[in-house]
Amino acid sequence: MSILRAVLAAGAVLAFSAGSMAPAVAQQEISAQDRKWLMMAHQGNLAESVVGTMAQKKGKAKAVRSIGAVLVTDHSRLDRRVQATARRLGVSLPSEPSAKQKALAARLNAMSGKAFDRAWLDALIKEHRTDLAAARKEVRAGKAAEAQHLATVSTPVFRRHLNLLLRARHADPPRHVPAGNGGWTMAAPNERPLALGYGLLAAGMLVTVGGALLWRRPAPWRG
Repeated sequence: MSILRAVLAAGAVLAFSAGSMAPAVAQQEISAQDRKWLMMAHQGNLAESVVGTMAQKKGKAKAVRSIGAVLVTDHSRLDRRVQATARRLGVSLPSEPSAKQKALAARLNAMSGKAFDRAWLDALIKEHRTDLAAARKEVRAGKAAEAQHLATVSTPVFRRHLNLLLRARHADPPRHVPAGNGGWTMAAPNERPLALGYGLLAAGMLVTVGGALLWRRPAPWRG
């Protein structure tokens, strides 16, 4: 019996030791890429929640205000998952957006009206393209399966945001649109009747001149 108790005690010690070593093994599986992505994702979520709230208050266009609300909801939800993943993987996250992100927020906050809307859309299109590229890199190059999974599920959210932003930006094109149809330029609506009139006049003149020439030409039967 004493031998049996000794074996059981040794097994318990080994099981406890293995359990205590598990976090250390998991910690070794996290790469610099995983840490970098979790930190960038967290800062991006913080920054886009801030500028999303700003758009709801300052946006002139309804689309800008609506997209701002979507960003706040989605990035707040994503960030809760980022924070939970970081805690499980032992990654410390920044407490605020990056200096560049804070400078962008300050610049946008100083604007108003249509200028704000256009600058906001341009900035968020750029940010979401960066978000997409970073998430794809984490999926491709990361080592922590949990971080890679989070990047995978974040990708369609970023893509949806980008599509919303692009549609809103293209709904308000610049006044001067360069010709992109192989050198052909489209007449303005008020110029089309005038151009048509000139064309009809030229055609009429050609018919008149041609008829006069045929009339003056001697007929074959006149000798």
